[in-house]
Amino acid sequence: MAIYNVIFLLILLISFVSVFVKINKYYSVFIFFILLLFGVLRYKIGMDYDSYEEIFDSIKSEPLSLSDVSDIYIEPGYGIAISYLKFIGFGNIGLFAVHMILSLYFIHKAIIKYSYNPFISWLIFYGVYYANLFFNGIRQGLFIAIILYILPIFLRREKFAFLKVLISSVLLAFFLHKTALILPVMYLLCIRDPSLKNKYIILFVSMIWAFTGIGNILIQVGGLSFIKDAGYLGVVDFYSQNEAFGAEIKLLSVSVLHRLLILLLALYFSKFEPSNLIFKKMVNIYFWGIVIYFFLTPLGYMLATRVGMNLKVFDVLLIPYFLIFLKEYKFKVSGLVLVSLWSFSVMLTNFYLPGNYPYYIPYRTIFSK
Repeated sequence: MAIYNVIFLLILLISFVSVFVKINKYYSVFIFFILLLFGVLRYKIGMDYDSYEEIFDSIKSEPLSLSDVSDIYIEPGYGIAISYLKFIGFGNIGLFAVHMILSLYFIHKAIIKYSYNPFISWLIFYGVYYANLFFNGIRQGLFIAIILYILPIFLRREKFAFLKVLISSVLLAFFLHKTALILPVMYLLCIRDPSLKNKYIILFVSMIWAFTGIGNILIQVGGLSFIKDAGYLGVVDFYSQNEAFGAEIKLLSVSVLHRLLILLLALYFSKFEPSNLIFKKMVNIYFWGIVIYFFLTPLGYMLATRVGMNLKVFDVLLIPYFLIFLKEYKFKVSGLVLVSLWSFSVMLTNFYLPGNYPYYIPYRTIFSK
Protein backbone atom coordinates (compact mmCIF):
# COMPACT_ATOMS: atom_id res chain seq x y z
CA MET A 1 0.00 0.00 0.00
CA ALA A 2 2.96 2.27 0.67
CA ILE A 3 3.80 2.82 -3.02
CA TYR A 4 0.25 4.05 -3.74
CA ASN A 5 0.45 6.48 -0.82
CA VAL A 6 3.87 7.79 -1.79
CA ILE A 7 2.72 8.63 -5.33
CA PHE A 8 -0.43 10.27 -3.96
CA LEU A 9 1.58 12.39 -1.50
CA LEU A 10 4.00 13.41 -4.26
CA ILE A 11 1.18 14.66 -6.50
CA LEU A 12 -0.49 16.32 -3.48
CA LEU A 13 2.72 18.20 -2.65
CA ILE A 14 3.06 19.49 -6.23
CA SER A 15 -0.63 20.45 -6.19
CA PHE A 16 -0.17 22.37 -2.94
CA VAL A 17 2.75 24.34 -4.36
CA SER A 18 0.74 25.08 -7.52
CA VAL A 19 -1.88 26.91 -5.45
CA PHE A 20 0.68 29.56 -4.45
CA VAL A 21 3.16 29.53 -7.34
CA LYS A 22 2.52 29.25 -11.05
CA ILE A 23 4.22 26.05 -12.18
CA ASN A 24 4.94 25.39 -15.82
CA LYS A 25 2.27 23.01 -17.08
CA TYR A 26 4.87 20.82 -18.70
CA TYR A 27 6.12 19.77 -15.29
CA SER A 28 3.06 17.52 -15.42
CA VAL A 29 5.14 15.41 -17.81
CA PHE A 30 6.99 14.27 -14.67
CA ILE A 31 3.73 12.99 -13.16
CA PHE A 32 2.83 11.43 -16.50
CA PHE A 33 6.05 9.39 -16.54
CA ILE A 34 5.68 8.35 -12.88
CA LEU A 35 2.19 6.98 -13.54
CA LEU A 36 3.33 5.50 -16.83
CA LEU A 37 6.14 3.51 -15.19
CA PHE A 38 3.84 2.53 -12.33
CA GLY A 39 1.28 1.13 -14.79
CA VAL A 40 3.61 -0.40 -17.36
CA LEU A 41 5.66 -2.29 -14.75
CA ARG A 42 2.67 -3.77 -12.90
CA TYR A 43 2.11 -7.50 -12.92
CA LYS A 44 -1.14 -9.25 -11.90
CA ILE A 45 -2.41 -5.94 -10.51
CA GLY A 46 -6.06 -5.15 -11.18
CA MET A 47 -9.25 -7.19 -11.15
CA ASP A 48 -9.26 -7.67 -14.92
CA TYR A 49 -5.58 -8.57 -15.37
CA ASP A 50 -6.18 -12.33 -15.56
CA SER A 51 -9.20 -11.99 -17.85
CA TYR A 52 -7.22 -9.82 -20.27
CA GLU A 53 -4.37 -12.32 -20.20
CA GLU A 54 -6.89 -14.95 -21.25
CA ILE A 55 -8.10 -12.67 -24.07
CA PHE A 56 -4.55 -12.04 -25.26
CA ASP A 57 -3.71 -15.75 -25.05
CA SER A 58 -6.81 -16.65 -27.07
CA ILE A 59 -5.68 -14.49 -30.00
CA LYS A 60 -3.22 -16.04 -32.42
CA SER A 61 0.19 -14.52 -33.08
CA GLU A 62 -0.64 -13.96 -36.72
CA PRO A 63 -2.75 -11.36 -38.56
CA LEU A 64 -6.40 -12.29 -38.16
CA SER A 65 -9.42 -11.54 -40.34
CA LEU A 66 -12.96 -10.63 -39.28
CA SER A 67 -14.09 -14.24 -39.53
CA ASP A 68 -11.18 -15.37 -37.33
CA VAL A 69 -12.24 -13.16 -34.41
CA SER A 70 -15.99 -13.76 -34.68
CA ASP A 71 -16.00 -16.31 -31.85
CA ILE A 72 -13.95 -14.19 -29.43
CA TYR A 73 -15.89 -12.14 -26.84
CA ILE A 74 -14.36 -8.79 -27.80
CA GLU A 75 -14.78 -6.12 -30.43
CA PRO A 76 -13.59 -7.54 -33.79
CA GLY A 77 -11.23 -4.68 -34.61
CA TYR A 78 -9.65 -4.98 -31.18
CA GLY A 79 -8.95 -8.65 -31.74
CA ILE A 80 -7.41 -7.92 -35.15
CA ALA A 81 -5.24 -5.12 -33.72
CA ILE A 82 -3.99 -7.37 -30.90
CA SER A 83 -3.18 -10.13 -33.42
CA TYR A 84 -0.99 -7.73 -35.41
CA LEU A 85 0.80 -6.55 -32.26
CA LYS A 86 1.46 -10.16 -31.26
CA PHE A 87 2.61 -10.92 -34.80
CA ILE A 88 5.35 -8.25 -34.59
CA GLY A 89 6.53 -9.58 -31.24
CA PHE A 90 4.43 -8.11 -28.41
CA GLY A 91 3.83 -10.45 -25.49
CA ASN A 92 1.15 -10.00 -22.83
CA ILE A 93 3.26 -7.59 -20.78
CA GLY A 94 3.89 -5.49 -23.87
CA LEU A 95 0.17 -5.43 -24.70
CA PHE A 96 -0.69 -4.16 -21.22
CA ALA A 97 2.03 -1.53 -21.66
CA VAL A 98 0.55 -0.35 -24.99
CA HIS A 99 -2.84 0.18 -23.34
CA MET A 100 -1.32 2.19 -20.49
CA ILE A 101 0.85 4.33 -22.78
CA LEU A 102 -2.07 5.25 -25.04
CA SER A 103 -4.49 5.88 -22.16
CA LEU A 104 -2.14 8.12 -20.22
CA TYR A 105 -1.12 9.94 -23.41
CA PHE A 106 -4.71 11.09 -24.05
CA ILE A 107 -5.30 11.87 -20.35
CA HIS A 108 -2.15 13.99 -20.30
CA LYS A 109 -3.12 15.79 -23.51
CA ALA A 110 -6.58 16.57 -22.10
CA ILE A 111 -5.24 17.80 -18.76
CA ILE A 112 -2.65 20.07 -20.40
CA LYS A 113 -5.17 21.42 -22.91
CA TYR A 114 -8.24 22.00 -20.73
CA SER A 115 -7.38 22.05 -17.02
CA TYR A 116 -7.06 25.29 -15.03
CA ASN A 117 -4.60 23.50 -12.71
CA PRO A 118 -3.09 20.33 -14.24
CA PHE A 119 -1.64 19.16 -10.94
CA ILE A 120 -4.99 19.12 -9.14
CA SER A 121 -6.38 17.31 -12.17
CA TRP A 122 -3.66 14.66 -11.77
CA LEU A 123 -4.50 14.44 -8.04
CA ILE A 124 -8.16 13.73 -8.81
CA PHE A 125 -7.34 11.38 -11.66
CA TYR A 126 -4.85 9.34 -9.63
CA GLY A 127 -7.07 8.84 -6.60
CA VAL A 128 -10.43 8.43 -8.30
CA TYR A 129 -9.72 6.82 -11.67
CA TYR A 130 -6.17 5.60 -12.22
CA ALA A 131 -6.21 2.17 -10.56
CA ASN A 132 -9.97 1.73 -10.74
CA LEU A 133 -10.12 2.45 -14.48
CA PHE A 134 -6.73 1.73 -16.06
CA PHE A 135 -5.94 -1.38 -14.02
CA ASN A 136 -9.44 -2.69 -14.78
CA GLY A 137 -11.53 -2.55 -17.94
CA ILE A 138 -8.56 -1.30 -19.89
CA ARG A 139 -10.41 -1.08 -23.22
CA GLN A 140 -13.04 1.26 -21.80
CA GLY A 141 -10.30 3.10 -19.92
CA LEU A 142 -8.58 3.88 -23.21
CA PHE A 143 -11.88 4.87 -24.82
CA ILE A 144 -12.69 7.24 -21.95
CA ALA A 145 -9.23 8.80 -22.18
CA ILE A 146 -9.79 9.45 -25.89
CA ILE A 147 -13.25 10.96 -25.22
CA LEU A 148 -11.80 13.23 -22.54
CA TYR A 149 -9.50 14.71 -25.16
CA ILE A 150 -11.58 14.77 -28.34
CA LEU A 151 -15.13 15.58 -27.16
CA PRO A 152 -14.42 19.24 -26.29
CA ILE A 153 -12.78 19.60 -29.72
CA PHE A 154 -15.92 18.30 -31.43
CA LEU A 155 -18.05 20.79 -29.48
CA ARG A 156 -16.55 23.71 -31.40
CA ARG A 157 -19.39 23.26 -33.91
CA GLU A 158 -16.99 22.99 -36.81
CA LYS A 159 -18.17 22.06 -40.29
CA PHE A 160 -18.91 18.35 -40.64
CA ALA A 161 -18.43 17.95 -36.86
CA PHE A 162 -21.27 15.43 -36.52
CA LEU A 163 -19.90 13.38 -39.42
CA LYS A 164 -16.51 13.28 -37.67
CA VAL A 165 -18.22 12.18 -34.45
CA LEU A 166 -20.14 9.48 -36.28
CA ILE A 167 -17.02 8.11 -37.98
CA SER A 168 -15.08 8.23 -34.70
CA SER A 169 -17.92 6.44 -32.94
CA VAL A 170 -18.00 3.58 -35.45
CA LEU A 171 -14.21 3.18 -35.46
CA LEU A 172 -13.92 3.26 -31.66
CA ALA A 173 -16.80 0.79 -31.28
CA PHE A 174 -15.17 -1.54 -33.82
CA PHE A 175 -11.62 -1.30 -32.51
CA LEU A 176 -12.05 -0.58 -28.80
CA HIS A 177 -15.34 -0.59 -26.90
CA LYS A 178 -19.02 -0.92 -27.82
CA THR A 179 -20.04 1.99 -25.59
CA ALA A 180 -18.48 4.24 -28.25
CA LEU A 181 -21.78 3.89 -30.12
CA ILE A 182 -23.26 6.34 -27.60
CA LEU A 183 -20.79 9.04 -28.70
CA PRO A 184 -23.11 10.68 -31.31
CA VAL A 185 -25.83 10.93 -28.66
CA MET A 186 -23.36 12.49 -26.23
CA TYR A 187 -22.32 14.98 -28.90
CA LEU A 188 -25.89 15.97 -29.79
CA LEU A 189 -26.69 16.50 -26.11
CA CYS A 190 -23.50 18.31 -25.20
CA ILE A 191 -23.78 20.89 -28.00
CA ARG A 192 -27.03 21.93 -26.29
CA ASP A 193 -26.40 24.30 -23.41
CA PRO A 194 -29.73 24.99 -21.70
CA SER A 195 -30.22 27.96 -19.41
CA LEU A 196 -29.36 27.43 -15.76
CA LYS A 197 -33.06 27.26 -14.87
CA ASN A 198 -33.72 24.61 -17.52
CA LYS A 199 -30.73 22.58 -16.35
CA TYR A 200 -32.21 22.39 -12.86
CA ILE A 201 -35.55 21.31 -14.34
CA ILE A 202 -33.96 18.63 -16.55
CA LEU A 203 -31.89 17.37 -13.60
CA PHE A 204 -34.98 17.18 -11.38
CA VAL A 205 -36.98 15.30 -14.05
CA SER A 206 -34.12 12.82 -14.56
CA MET A 207 -33.99 12.15 -10.80
CA ILE A 208 -37.75 11.61 -10.67
CA TRP A 209 -37.38 9.18 -13.59
CA ALA A 210 -34.53 7.30 -11.93
CA PHE A 211 -35.52 7.06 -8.29
CA THR A 212 -39.32 7.15 -7.97
CA GLY A 213 -40.02 4.02 -9.99
CA ILE A 214 -41.61 5.96 -12.86
CA GLY A 215 -38.76 5.00 -15.18
CA ASN A 216 -39.14 1.31 -14.33
CA ILE A 217 -42.89 1.43 -14.96
CA LEU A 218 -42.59 3.20 -18.31
CA ILE A 219 -39.81 0.83 -19.42
CA GLN A 220 -42.05 -2.14 -18.61
CA VAL A 221 -45.02 -0.55 -20.40
CA GLY A 222 -42.86 0.32 -23.40
CA GLY A 223 -41.60 -3.24 -23.65
CA LEU A 224 -37.97 -2.28 -23.07
CA SER A 225 -37.34 -4.54 -20.08
CA PHE A 226 -35.51 -6.95 -22.41
CA ILE A 227 -32.65 -4.41 -22.55
CA LYS A 228 -32.24 -4.61 -18.80
CA ASP A 229 -32.43 -8.40 -18.83
CA ALA A 230 -29.93 -8.66 -21.69
CA GLY A 231 -27.57 -6.26 -19.94
CA TYR A 232 -27.77 -8.25 -16.73
CA LEU A 233 -27.27 -11.64 -18.35
CA GLY A 234 -24.66 -10.51 -20.86
CA VAL A 235 -22.56 -8.26 -18.65
CA VAL A 236 -23.25 -8.76 -14.96
CA ASP A 237 -23.10 -12.54 -14.98
CA PHE A 238 -19.94 -12.35 -17.10
CA TYR A 239 -18.14 -10.34 -14.43
CA SER A 240 -19.65 -11.48 -11.15
CA GLN A 241 -21.52 -14.28 -9.45
CA ASN A 242 -22.99 -11.74 -7.03
CA GLU A 243 -26.66 -11.19 -7.87
CA ALA A 244 -26.58 -7.69 -6.31
CA PHE A 245 -23.70 -6.62 -8.55
CA GLY A 246 -25.95 -4.97 -11.11
CA ALA A 247 -29.13 -4.58 -9.14
CA GLU A 248 -29.83 -0.87 -8.76
CA ILE A 249 -28.54 2.62 -8.12
CA LYS A 250 -29.78 4.38 -4.98
CA LEU A 251 -30.29 8.13 -4.64
CA LEU A 252 -28.54 8.24 -1.26
CA SER A 253 -25.52 6.22 -2.37
CA VAL A 254 -22.14 7.91 -2.03
CA SER A 255 -21.46 7.69 -5.78
CA VAL A 256 -24.68 9.56 -6.63
CA LEU A 257 -24.43 12.14 -3.85
CA HIS A 258 -20.87 13.18 -4.60
CA ARG A 259 -21.64 13.56 -8.32
CA LEU A 260 -24.66 15.70 -7.48
CA LEU A 261 -22.57 17.83 -5.11
CA ILE A 262 -19.93 18.45 -7.79
CA LEU A 263 -22.60 19.33 -10.35
CA LEU A 264 -24.51 21.68 -8.03
CA LEU A 265 -21.30 23.51 -7.12
CA ALA A 266 -20.40 23.75 -10.81
CA LEU A 267 -23.83 25.09 -11.75
CA TYR A 268 -23.66 27.61 -8.92
CA PHE A 269 -20.19 28.85 -9.93
CA SER A 270 -21.21 29.04 -13.59
CA LYS A 271 -23.38 32.08 -12.75
CA PHE A 272 -20.39 34.24 -11.89
CA GLU A 273 -18.34 36.39 -14.23
CA PRO A 274 -14.99 34.54 -13.75
CA SER A 275 -16.52 31.39 -15.26
CA ASN A 276 -14.79 31.27 -18.63
CA LEU A 277 -15.87 29.44 -21.78
CA ILE A 278 -13.89 26.26 -21.07
CA PHE A 279 -15.35 26.03 -17.56
CA LYS A 280 -18.89 26.42 -18.89
CA LYS A 281 -18.22 23.77 -21.52
CA MET A 282 -16.99 21.33 -18.85
CA VAL A 283 -20.01 22.09 -16.65
CA ASN A 284 -22.34 21.35 -19.56
CA ILE A 285 -20.60 18.06 -20.41
CA TYR A 286 -20.69 16.97 -16.76
CA PHE A 287 -24.35 17.98 -16.50
CA TRP A 288 -25.37 15.82 -19.47
CA GLY A 289 -23.25 12.97 -18.14
CA ILE A 290 -25.31 12.87 -14.94
CA VAL A 291 -28.60 13.23 -16.83
CA ILE A 292 -27.65 10.28 -19.08
CA TYR A 293 -26.64 8.31 -15.98
CA PHE A 294 -30.00 8.95 -14.30
CA PHE A 295 -32.09 8.21 -17.38
CA LEU A 296 -30.29 4.89 -17.90
CA THR A 297 -30.59 3.93 -14.23
CA PRO A 298 -33.86 1.97 -14.62
CA LEU A 299 -32.16 -0.15 -17.27
CA GLY A 300 -29.61 -1.38 -14.74
CA TYR A 301 -26.51 -0.49 -12.79
CA MET A 302 -23.98 -1.79 -15.29
CA LEU A 303 -25.43 -0.02 -18.32
CA ALA A 304 -25.88 3.29 -16.49
CA THR A 305 -22.42 3.14 -14.93
CA ARG A 306 -20.56 2.06 -18.06
CA VAL A 307 -22.16 4.69 -20.27
CA GLY A 308 -22.26 7.39 -17.58
CA MET A 309 -18.57 6.90 -16.78
CA ASN A 310 -17.68 8.20 -20.23
CA LEU A 311 -18.65 11.73 -19.15
CA LYS A 312 -18.23 11.41 -15.37
CA VAL A 313 -14.46 11.51 -15.78
CA PHE A 314 -14.75 15.15 -16.88
CA ASP A 315 -14.69 16.09 -13.19
CA VAL A 316 -10.92 15.66 -13.54
CA LEU A 317 -10.96 18.80 -15.69
CA LEU A 318 -13.92 20.55 -14.07
CA ILE A 319 -13.08 20.63 -10.35
CA PRO A 320 -9.76 22.56 -10.60
CA TYR A 321 -11.73 25.52 -12.01
CA PHE A 322 -13.44 25.85 -8.63
CA LEU A 323 -10.23 27.47 -7.36
CA ILE A 324 -10.95 30.49 -9.56
CA PHE A 325 -13.92 31.33 -7.37
CA LEU A 326 -12.05 30.89 -4.07
CA LYS A 327 -10.34 34.27 -3.94
CA GLU A 328 -8.23 34.02 -0.78
CA TYR A 329 -5.41 31.53 -0.40
CA LYS A 330 -6.84 30.11 2.83
CA PHE A 331 -10.00 29.14 0.92
CA LYS A 332 -7.97 27.74 -1.98
CA VAL A 333 -5.97 25.58 0.43
CA SER A 334 -9.17 24.47 2.18
CA GLY A 335 -10.62 23.57 -1.21
CA LEU A 336 -7.51 21.59 -2.09
CA VAL A 337 -7.67 19.75 1.24
CA LEU A 338 -11.29 18.74 0.58
CA VAL A 339 -10.47 17.58 -2.96
CA SER A 340 -7.45 15.59 -1.77
CA LEU A 341 -9.42 13.94 1.05
CA TRP A 342 -12.15 13.00 -1.41
CA SER A 343 -9.66 11.63 -3.95
CA PHE A 344 -7.72 9.68 -1.31
CA SER A 345 -10.88 8.24 0.26
CA VAL A 346 -12.13 7.06 -3.17
CA MET A 347 -8.77 5.37 -3.78
CA LEU A 348 -8.93 3.59 -0.43
CA THR A 349 -12.56 2.62 -0.99
CA ASN A 350 -11.69 1.02 -4.32
CA PHE A 351 -8.89 -0.96 -2.68
CA TYR A 352 -10.82 -2.01 0.42
CA LEU A 353 -14.17 -2.95 -1.08
CA PRO A 354 -14.91 -6.58 -0.17
CA GLY A 355 -12.80 -8.80 -2.36
CA ASN A 356 -10.84 -5.99 -4.04
CA TYR A 357 -7.78 -5.77 -1.78
CA PRO A 358 -5.89 -8.84 -3.08
CA TYR A 359 -6.10 -7.49 -6.64
CA TYR A 360 -4.12 -4.37 -5.72
CA ILE A 361 -2.07 -5.16 -2.62
CA PRO A 362 0.81 -5.88 -2.56
CA TYR A 363 1.92 -4.08 -5.70
CA ARG A 364 3.91 -6.47 -7.90
CA THR A 365 6.13 -5.67 -10.86
CA ILE A 366 7.13 -7.60 -13.97
CA PHE A 367 10.49 -8.17 -12.26
CA SER A 368 8.97 -10.02 -9.30
CA LYS A 369 6.44 -12.21 -11.10
